[in-house]
Amino acid sequence: MMPTGIWYNAQLMDIHCHMVLCAGHAVAEECAAEYVGLFTTALAGECVAGSVADSRIIPTHRVPQNSEFGARIMTSTVRNAILSGLACIALATTFSSDGTALAQEKSNSPMIILKSMSDNMASKAKFSIAATSIYDEKFEDQFIKSMVTHRVDVVRPHTMYVESIFDDGEKWLGVFDGKMLRFYEPAAKEYSEIPFEGSVSELVDKMDESGLSKTPLNDFMRKDFYVDVEPGIFMATLVDGYIDPRDGNKQTSHLLFQSPGTVWQLWVGRGNYNLPKRLVVTYTDIGRPEYAVSFDSWSFDSKPEKLPAKYDIPTSLDGWKKVDFVNPINFK
Repeated sequence: MMPTGIWYNAQLMDIHCHMVLCAGHAVAEECAAEYVGLFTTALAGECVAGSVADSRIIPTHRVPQNSEFGARIMTSTVRNAILSGLACIALATTFSSDGTALAQEKSNSPMIILKSMSDNMASKAKFSIAATSIYDEKFEDQFIKSMVTHRVDVVRPHTMYVESIFDDGEKWLGVFDGKMLRFYEPAAKEYSEIPFEGSVSELVDKMDESGLSKTPLNDFMRKDFYVDVEPGIFMATLVDGYIDPRDGNKQTSHLLFQSPGTVWQLWVGRGNYNLPKRLVVTYTDIGRPEYAVSFDSWSFDSKPEKLPAKYDIPTSLDGWKKVDFVNPINFK
């Protein structure tokens, strides 16, 4: 199936044109004259799209100036003609004779779907998830797959419990209370402490910046997922929308995003189940290793007072050895 909605961030792609993104439909209003015949230009308000493959000029219709379909205008300066051409190509969309767009509804915009999911997650004061990650690890001169299952409870703003069980049976526990992050490895009776005062979101930011833990699953613990990822996205595509019989016939959207060094796909439930279902991240700048996570379940009835027992957190550290923290997930 052809993608039904595409969104471009011209500022990140460094495009020398003004683009209107209308219901996921990219139309160039103005582009540099030197790209005429190669990419896209605008003549008296009429947009024409050039094919990079064969330099053909394909006329399209005028876009309504005051569209209610999520129009977005962005500008930037030119540095890379190839990127300019790829981003400025107008996508074919049908318009009626009076200029009314017969394209996708605003709800089909991939960025709107992403923000709606993020807003729904941000509205939850507490949540529990069960998830499974499969990721690439370096083994000699190639990548091999490793797997880990997770349980996570977050009680905003300052509490998080994590259990990770690896495919070799090793188990790690993590607890954050707003002042200290502790990791436990029960089999070895070892623990680590990382002093940090702040919220769960701020902790994730700190761990990401410091390189302590940069697993993509962490991003979903933030208060506002959209605010964190949106600045780095330079293209977003709605690949498909469908009813998933494997998941209680829930409506699902398959989204594709491109950011510097990564291509990531996100499957999002719609309607009453507006939550992430699966994520696949491909790191394009370092040999294309992948990290994939499937969200097996979500619930919103965490009871903070029961979390220490739920995660079997040790009540005493007598006989435990304190060690430096080393992230057991080395997926890149």
